[in-house]
Amino acid sequence: MPARVSPALRAVLGRRLDAVTVGDDDLAMVRDLAARGTVVWVHRSRNPVDHLALAHVVAREGLPRAAYVGGLNVMALQSLPVVLSRLRRGMVNARRDEALLERGIKAGFAAEIFLRRPLHLLSQSSAMRARFIEVLARCQREQERPIFLVPVFLALRQRPGHFEPTTLDAIFGSVEEPGLIRAVGRLLAAGDTARLEMSEAIDLKAFIDDDRRDLPDAVIAKKVRWTILHHLARVERVAHGPPMKSHRRLRDEVLKDHKLKAAIDVAVAGGLSRPQAEKRATRNLNEIAARFDVDITRFIDMILRAIWARIYDAIVVDDADIARVRAAARRGPLVIVPSHRSHIDYLVMSQVMLQRGMLPPHIAAGDNLSFFPLGPILRRGGAFFLRRSFKGDALYGAVFRAYVRKLFKEGLTQEFFIEGGRSRIGKTLPPKLGLLSMVVEAWLESREDDAVFVPAHIAYEKIVEANSYTKELGGAAKEKESAKGLVKAAGVLGGRYGKVFVTFGEPISLKGHLAQRGLGKEDVDDPDAVRAAIAALGHRIVYGINRAGVVTAMSLVCASLFGFRRKGLDEVTLLLGARMLLAHIHRTGGERFEAGLGVVPETGSVDDDAVKLAAMEALKKLVRDGLVHKAEADGRTLYRVDDAAWLVLDLHKNHVLHHAVPEAIVATALAFSGAGPGQTVPRADVKRRARALSRLLKLEFIFQPNLPFDALFDAAVDQSAVVGFVSTRKDGAAHSVDDDDDDDQHITVADGDLPRAAWRFSRNLIRGFVECYGVVLRRIGEMVPKDGDREYKAVVTGLLEAVSAGVISGDLRAPEAASKVVVENAVTLLLELSALKQQGKNLQRGAAFDDVIPELLGVLTPPSPG
Repeated sequence: MPARVSPALRAVLGRRLDAVTVGDDDLAMVRDLAARGTVVWVHRSRNPVDHLALAHVVAREGLPRAAYVGGLNVMALQSLPVVLSRLRRGMVNARRDEALLERGIKAGFAAEIFLRRPLHLLSQSSAMRARFIEVLARCQREQERPIFLVPVFLALRQRPGHFEPTTLDAIFGSVEEPGLIRAVGRLLAAGDTARLEMSEAIDLKAFIDDDRRDLPDAVIAKKVRWTILHHLARVERVAHGPPMKSHRRLRDEVLKDHKLKAAIDVAVAGGLSRPQAEKRATRNLNEIAARFDVDITRFIDMILRAIWARIYDAIVVDDADIARVRAAARRGPLVIVPSHRSHIDYLVMSQVMLQRGMLPPHIAAGDNLSFFPLGPILRRGGAFFLRRSFKGDALYGAVFRAYVRKLFKEGLTQEFFIEGGRSRIGKTLPPKLGLLSMVVEAWLESREDDAVFVPAHIAYEKIVEANSYTKELGGAAKEKESAKGLVKAAGVLGGRYGKVFVTFGEPISLKGHLAQRGLGKEDVDDPDAVRAAIAALGHRIVYGINRAGVVTAMSLVCASLFGFRRKGLDEVTLLLGARMLLAHIHRTGGERFEAGLGVVPETGSVDDDAVKLAAMEALKKLVRDGLVHKAEADGRTLYRVDDAAWLVLDLHKNHVLHHAVPEAIVATALAFSGAGPGQTVPRADVKRRARALSRLLKLEFIFQPNLPFDALFDAAVDQSAVVGFVSTRKDGAAHSVDDDDDDDQHITVADGDLPRAAWRFSRNLIRGFVECYGVVLRRIGEMVPKDGDREYKAVVTGLLEAVSAGVISGDLRAPEAASKVVVENAVTLLLELSALKQQGKNLQRGAAFDDVIPELLGVLTPPSPG
């Protein structure tokens, strides 16, 4: 705190002001501005607490100290000697205020100003007597040195303002513009969440030179004030959100949505009376809408902290990620799009944002969670509920879309799971585009310049629902969520579930994404182009989710167990597989790693000792949970996967699978091309098989967007050569895979113990998917009669039994192939390719059945030796 502040204030607020943080990016921005010009700090409304926080941070961080403070009588804040000194100079009036500001700016000193006064019981007018912005504009016209206006905002304990002012607002000022008593109270209650936010600076010289040179100072000042307030609104929205409307007001405004009113007209035309249609729309909205209450959210957070401390070792969040999210929120309404592995996801993301000074999002949740008592609690935490399907109720769909549009237009942060339901197999699922389309539609209809999607990943060392997932993957019916199930879930309090990693990927600008495809708000009259852009955005988000995921020692160990697939895997080989995969992930641009899995900066190579330590700790947990059995024999330590544990471990293996899928497809394509160790096959044949495999497994894996298959294939072959299981040649000589002509190029499967192991390891990572699809393709003809139909569930059950029989008999080598989810994906692919068609709940053969099935089976069949 500055030395001139009174001892009383230092005693009361000193510790709280010490806790005020500021972002490294903001500090760097201000230091750069100070080196190029004069910095003027700008607050929205007069508040001694904001001034003290800024002065404290400026003194602590060595930023430009304001030689003049305009709009706030600071004498009451200062020590007695300073007050007496100021009194001897005489009282300050508006004209003298302006003169002091002008003198300081022309001398090159930093300044601090307030734009207006807060409205409350003792302050009935917001107008400032002194015209500070006009003075700054005049000074800028008369000097070359630029003046930089830096809007600042003290973010305290998150609390949205009220759209309709309350009695407390009238007495003590609003949340956005508090009076002294409210501001001090909020600072004392803020704890360690207080943060000084700085918005984008305004270069006053550039602002005036930009076709505004001839405008009067008063007009310039008006435009500058509007720009500052606009910038501050963006920053404030990150911490506190927009002013909240009452549920009743929000409901009434949703029901006035023009598209919803049109849908009500359609319902009336279909036979409902208008009162009936409006009543149904209101009932649907009540079923959907959140009842967000930040105080209830904090209460939930307090309870969850105690629960998490009991069952989790830590919830790991990178501060740089939080800074990235804050910066993204300043560019437009924010949409968080996380991975979905567990019901815990709903709670963890809101906690992360709340604990780091951001208002929790409104979260789209399945209506299966709306049961009492969980539903009302989640609504208070910001959840709004949607049915799994809108089919058969067009009015419900119209109400839901209107609600999403309203949330967006209000500027509220939203969160939804683009995968739809939870992923039971540990990998990110293909995007569902319904909610994404609604948000894009809302942006197109809004006045917002941009909207920003932030892919996020929530990874668990051990998933709470793992046992129920295993039962469901084996064919058991999904247990419906209920109060009884909630009571049973209390049993998790007796377990330990390791760490949770919450990470955020690179934000995606909606405006920028559409611009890359030649689209903008003004020219989106081509529905097909918009749909294609939304589909591309969905895949880009899912790819971003994968890139944001943390590589953990648990996932590496499980991948190694799958990669070698031995009855008993010795410790040395298991660690070799983990290191080999980790090195590959580092080499191909992996960005997120659990502590201890990074590279040594001096050598750029993986730290083998750290990897071994982390891997052995993961193995201990697997042995402790009975998923892996440990044995000592012949001087070796051996690990054997429990027969019932493959599907559980598959969850962890699939967490990192996307890093190795391209090379796994190349390895598998080589096997189906008839190659063996030391044998050479035409590159064109391998490429053709790899392309067909990629299409066959397109519902399983997400590849890098905006890259053609040829580029992906070439990169995968390059990496396969680095791993060591292939070499390439052209006309008998080594060559670069950058050559365009594949006809005279060949790929050789390298021979030797290590190359053989690497080749087998790569193929085994996706063996479960390949074997499952193979069984589905071979048996689908039996399951769906040629001239009849069969119920969808019966077809899936029959196919799953066929895969399970193959695993039990030993015809299939991958136990994880017996997965209901993978079987369902294979059936969905056949529906997309018109090999099957669906009539209600039944499946029939499609027009392309006789062409598609043999073609796909050909992909999985090596050529005959002859």
